Amino acid sequence: MKFSDCRGEVGQVITQDFLTPMIFPRWLAKSKNLSPRDKMVFIALMQDLEYEEMSKSLEIEHVTSQDEMCHWVGLSLEAFKKSLNKLKSLGVVKVEKIEGKIFYHMLDFEVENVL
Repeated sequence: MKFSDCRGEVGQVITQDFLTPMIFPRWLAKSKNLSPRDKMVFIALMQDLEYEEMSKSLEIEHVTSQDEMCHWVGLSLEAFKKSLNKLKSLGVVKVEKIEGKIFYHMLDFEVENVL
């Protein structure tokens, strides 16, 4: 899988072998501050989740291991964590560890400084 496969246009339905069909988020398609790798990591975090563009402040928890997500997007753990840290610093994703499990909370989908 190439990162270029995941560029996406606003409203485009994308499907990959590791993704369920979903609408490409508007801010993600327009973002100039996120690299294609960062976008892939964000989408991997959303795998199996129902993304609705109208629910902009929806908070989502996901308990998939980082190793699994690295496999989905074809990244090393180091590259995955680098993109995850960027998403955290932009305020898009909050990571919480509870009883040894990592939960990813998707914060407000229309984060202004991401655009």
